[in-house]
Amino acid sequence: MEANNNLESFNLNSELFPCVSVAMYGTELSPVEYESDQCNSMAYDRETLFNYYHLDYDTWKQEILERATVFIKDNVLPRFKKYGVNDIQVEKIWSPRYYNFHNDELEFTVYMESDWRATMHRYLDEFRRSQSDKFVDYILKHFHSCSGFCSLMPTSFPEIEAFADEDRCMAAYLTLCLLNEDCINYANESREDIFEWLSGNSSAGSEINMLSEYLNDDDNEGESYVDLYNNDYALSNLYHDLLARKGYVWRGYNELSGKVDPSVQLQAKNDAMRMIFWAVNNGYTVADLKAMAA
Repeated sequence: MEANNNLESFNLNSELFPCVSVAMYGTELSPVEYESDQCNSMAYDRETLFNYYHLDYDTWKQEILERATVFIKDNVLPRFKKYGVNDIQVEKIWSPRYYNFHNDELEFTVYMESDWRATMHRYLDEFRRSQSDKFVDYILKHFHSCSGFCSLMPTSFPEIEAFADEDRCMAAYLTLCLLNEDCINYANESREDIFEWLSGNSSAGSEINMLSEYLNDDDNEGESYVDLYNNDYALSNLYHDLLARKGYVWRGYNELSGKVDPSVQLQAKNDAMRMIFWAVNNGYTVADLKAMAA
């Protein structure tokens, strides 16, 4: 617990207080899955057959951080004023080195009003006396240890009010408030909201013509190859003329790797693609091939 401008503050995260979710592993926010989906969608379009999609993961993560901040300011903070919350300041996204036991978490600081303790005791008493079992059931299901899971959260209303572990007790109190507001699904809703924004507005990704990467392309030569490939008559004539004069020199050129992202590889679907892979590997433009075939 810290003091800032006479307000008590608590360092929490989205696992302790699930008011938002920035989990990227195995969710719609996965940069790997998003990048793969974009690449797959281009692979079946003749106009983008030689393109791939590259996502800058740091930019993607920063955009998620910014949208999570917006979600908290627009949806969480207004509802939690009555529970004694003065402000929520988002700090950063913490990502585990390995995703065995944790997913990505948003770290933030919750600032409380000066009279928050009286407010907390009043609401906890209201939750305790509620005719609904949802508060007790939630504590039993989420705050208690079980086989394969060791919980450090308070496991009863008296433990929450005792405030021995200040950050976890505050998180427990605010989570019950989330439940009281019927917003316990905010984690999933926020992730969907963030993904919807990213899908239409993200600047983290770019579509790259792999052929252009090999040609240091200032003259749009990569697109010239796309136009050639999509012109069956011109492609067939050039292929056979070049084969007659140079022989099958593109044998074995079965794949092409990206320059910006070498992990991305295009697989040749036919000999025409092998010819193009051979050509760009050697720095040949379409005009160069026509000259060789003349």
